[in-house]
Amino acid sequence: MTDQEIRSEKLARQDLTDIGVLAENEVFKRYWLRRLAEKKKKIEDSFRNDPPSEKMTKEEREILRRIIKAYDELEQLMADDAAIIQRQLVPST
Repeated sequence: MTDQEIRSEKLARQDLTDIGVLAENEVFKRYWLRRLAEKKKKIEDSFRNDPPSEKMTKEEREILRRIIKAYDELEQLMADDAAIIQRQLVPST
């Protein structure tokens, strides 16, 4: 294993540990995950419920759709990263 591979594996293991700690941290869940969900909901509500007098252009709707998608990705980031890291760290048979 090269030095770079050793550093990458060490970082991956540290990331996996950090993800586990964050996932179990009540303060992180209570504040960060809650605020992320609130921000996403506000944008989704605006996207779905703005009155017709405030119609958005197709470009504006696309921008909001992409922002909502980015929030979805942020909400899923830790779980996705953990799954990828675990697959990478499992020795090949």
